[in-house]
Amino acid sequence: MKDFNLIDSGSNFYTTYMVKLKPADKFFFGGEQTFGADNETYFVHSLPFPQQTTILGMIRRELLIQNGLSEQGWGRDKINDMNKAEAAIGKESFRIDYNGEQDFGWMKRISPLFLASGSRYYIKTPFDFGFHYEKVVQESAGCLLENNGQKKYIPYMNNYTAKNGLNEGFIHPDSDEKLSFDDVFKKVTQVGITKNNRTEKEEKAFFKQTFYTFQKEKEISFAFLLELKANNENKPVQLENSFVMLGAEGNIFKMEVEQAVNPSFSNMFRFQAESGQHGSRIVLLSDAYVKEELFTVCDFAITRLKSFRNIYNKTPEHSQSRPGKNRYCLVERGSVFYMKDYKEAADMLNNKNLQKIGYNIYQVMKEREF
Repeated sequence: MKDFNLIDSGSNFYTTYMVKLKPADKFFFGGEQTFGADNETYFVHSLPFPQQTTILGMIRRELLIQNGLSEQGWGRDKINDMNKAEAAIGKESFRIDYNGEQDFGWMKRISPLFLASGSRYYIKTPFDFGFHYEKVVQESAGCLLENNGQKKYIPYMNNYTAKNGLNEGFIHPDSDEKLSFDDVFKKVTQVGITKNNRTEKEEKAFFKQTFYTFQKEKEISFAFLLELKANNENKPVQLENSFVMLGAEGNIFKMEVEQAVNPSFSNMFRFQAESGQHGSRIVLLSDAYVKEELFTVCDFAITRLKSFRNIYNKTPEHSQSRPGKNRYCLVERGSVFYMKDYKEAADMLNNKNLQKIGYNIYQVMKEREF
């Protein structure tokens, strides 16, 4: 994984910013969980984190507005100069299955989202935190966990109980300080009913929607590192504090921007890349798009999946969007893969286009690094 650095090399000038997002109120990030076009689903539950593509879209819009290349309008923005706008943010929407590396203009790289509380930063605790992985080998034991044969052992996690489940909290890597999920997030449930012409109740009018907000006493915000190139005049791009909208619900966040003190994501969340008793262990620090073959090279994995759909622009002006037809599956941050040799698995995770906007970021660790 490449670091985020402050680089000045003549015509190539890069600045890394720490960007924090503080919600003005409760927020909802639906992903694929929506009420549907015809209220097919009456109960929806927010995801705790926005997608990296949501952050990308927000930054692209702010760069256009703050640098005088777009004007905010009612319902849609107006691009002033299409050529300059494309040089600033790129010509096309992000595509998860793009073959190659897309150009997003001034934006060189975005880190995965993490949590900030003052000067302390937290990432998702690995799902296997506090557990100990063992291979239970018995002559009469077998476990069908792969397509091409039978493993001669049973993967066993010491200290795991179904009642307590997987670890859902967050960790400060330098100190091992942990925050539980409920230390960070607070659920806000909204129950209601819509009426046809305000008089007649409809069968599909009932709904229940669960939002999130941050616990006030923790003063927590979302955060990420953003690396920007110089503009066409080789001057730093303008990006200042602002109020921004995130997600389909139009959630309002206060965006705070400052030059990063530590411009390296891997230094902020550093773990040693060594082998453990049973081989290597890869922990996802972000959501990842991987092919099924990754699971065939692993001895064992603890993962959670979620669906993802690309959002494409309807017009060249980048002002309206539509969901893509294809649905993809992402492996969630915190997922863990065990294998004898991490190199083959790492090759499958490495993808410049995905890693450019904060997907497929991982660390190779000792088996008991945490």
